[in-house]
This record gives sequence, C-alpha cells and structure tokens, in this order.
Amino acid sequence: MKKVGYPDLPEHIKEHEKLIAEITHYQELFNEGKTDLSEDILVFLQDWLTQHIKVTDKRYSVLFNGNNIS
Repeated sequence: MKKVGYPDLPEHIKEHEKLIAEITHYQELFNEGKTDLSEDILVFLQDWLTQHIKVTDKRYSVLFNGNNIS
C-alpha cells in the first residue's frame, strides 16, 4: 500500500489498530475470567472481517490492479 501510494493508508492502519485493541480487550477479559468465547465475540470478528474485506480492502484493489499487484 505504501509502495503504490495508497491515499487511505493511515485510515486503513487505524482500522487494524482498532481491531487489535478490541481483540486485546476481549483477551484481557477472558484471561481475567470475566468472559468466555461468547457468540458476541465471534459475531464481532465475523462482521469486522467480512466488512473489512468487502468494503475497505476493495478500495485499494483498483489501485493494486492498476499497478499489476495481486
């Protein structure tokens, strides 16, 4: 992304940082015995990954394709 000058790279990085923070939070709760691997966590991960791939990652696919990057 950096190499091809993807203009939304800072926002894309922030989305990943938010995901990592959310997963870290769930991990801390789990390690403290305050939660288990509930359906809420699994739904959150499924929704985030699906939306991220279908929406956010699609934004840079045009740029990548135009630079012969797959």
